[in-house]
Amino acid sequence: MISSARTARWTLIIGVILFGVLVLAPVVWMFASSVSGDQGLSLQAYRQLLTSARQWGLLRNSLLMAGATSAAAIALGLPLAFLLIRTQLPLSRFFLPLLITPAVVPSYVFAMAWIHLLGKRGFITVYMERLVGLREPVLNLYGMPGTVLVLSLSYFPIVMLITCMALKAVDARHEEAGMLYVGWKRTLFGITLKQALPASLAGGVLVFVLSLANFGVPSLLGLHVYTVEIYSKFNAFYDVPGATASAFPLLMLCLLALLAYRLCLRRRSYVSLSTHARRAGLMALGAWRWIGFAVCCLIAVVAVILPVGILLRQAGGLSSYIKAFQSAGDEMANSLLTGALAATALTLLGFPVAYLVARSRSRASAAFDFLAFVPFAVPGTVLGLGLIRLWNRPGAFGLVYGSAAILILAYAARFFPISEKGLALGLERIDSRLEEAAAVSGVSWFTSVGKVVLPLLWPAAAAVWILTFVFCLGELSASVLVSPPGFTTLPVRLFTLMHYGMNQVVAALAIILVLFILVPLLLLSLVMLRRSGGRRAAY
Repeated sequence: MISSARTARWTLIIGVILFGVLVLAPVVWMFASSVSGDQGLSLQAYRQLLTSARQWGLLRNSLLMAGATSAAAIALGLPLAFLLIRTQLPLSRFFLPLLITPAVVPSYVFAMAWIHLLGKRGFITVYMERLVGLREPVLNLYGMPGTVLVLSLSYFPIVMLITCMALKAVDARHEEAGMLYVGWKRTLFGITLKQALPASLAGGVLVFVLSLANFGVPSLLGLHVYTVEIYSKFNAFYDVPGATASAFPLLMLCLLALLAYRLCLRRRSYVSLSTHARRAGLMALGAWRWIGFAVCCLIAVVAVILPVGILLRQAGGLSSYIKAFQSAGDEMANSLLTGALAATALTLLGFPVAYLVARSRSRASAAFDFLAFVPFAVPGTVLGLGLIRLWNRPGAFGLVYGSAAILILAYAARFFPISEKGLALGLERIDSRLEEAAAVSGVSWFTSVGKVVLPLLWPAAAAVWILTFVFCLGELSASVLVSPPGFTTLPVRLFTLMHYGMNQVVAALAIILVLFILVPLLLLSLVMLRRSGGRRAAY
């Protein structure tokens, strides 16, 4: 419970203002300016949108791409979660972090690897041409098939992780009763997987949103979807009204999918706050566990080891990495600087909203908890276009737009949900009675937060900082639109070079970006493992 009504009110006001400035204002301003012109209100851009056959083709491609990716992610993520969490799978502790890797490495990096492997002049294509005279690629990587393949292999860990949390929350007593009366097979399908299915569907809906919002992979593989159309209209033709009109259906689709995600998880929680919670036991599958082990090995090879190995092979020796640092050293420094500043801002700004959500039970806080998740439904290209429409003007706004501050604003808007949800989870694990005792003793709310809450919250805050930092490092879709002149980040530089061909320096830059992302996450994992005393972390 928040100590005073005044504190709760001002916390909510601060959170609403920050959220409105970061996320809502750019998008609202973008659409408001798209219907206003010299002659007043004008819907011409939207009339052209509804009557254009090209726009209906974009809608079809976007929905098909996102739907197929979501279905594939569920098909991979659900069984993997069961194998890793609920069975006696050999080396499960090794597989879990390995299979999470595709979710944190930018999908366009893995797209590069698959282009080099299965592209028109890819390794396998050239080998098959020499071996049997086959001149066409074994798999048509470009267009819909390749895009769905790359996105599915990048996003299935999201379904896997959400399903893992659901499987850990299954009541052990239900399974024990099922095992006693109907056996393990019927228990598995009738109780365990049935209770985890809503979480898997929610993860699939989230993958649907992320696929709709993805820009890098369809752009590299030549699939015409809304995100690519927005970028092309703005960057190539500077057709701002047309780009804004194209952003409208994409944003509506993402918002509807986000609403479906919230409905799937309504009144469901997959976090146990009790230190004495009873966990369900592991299922012994006998010889079947080795089949599960082989499946995990195959997916790990295809989704992680093979793409990274291809990039390492293409990069070659040390000289390629030296050239990469020489040619893109400024961009690396820019990415590290803006990522660190944005992560710091997100950690600071996310606290008041997270505190309100974790400690208050009001309808306003519940509504704001939903609004705080909306940035996931705002694609980066839409957000970038909104930031341009809002900040590209003379005066103080222009100073922000022409500096690295516009990138920090974009990152803060895109990854605000990670900060808010992570800090709220950390606050829920802190007993509110500690603050109540401080309040009874006459300690002010700010003092109790500073001396009681924050010292206990710092592990969660550090984890949030690292997570937001690595996501900012790999952000492309908004950065490619709002990067100020003379200030380019590593993802934008890498994306630009990829369109000129896959050479050794480009592959070396991709490996460097992967290391920038994975090293902080590895350090975080080691610290968490040390704090937990070597026990398997709870999801």
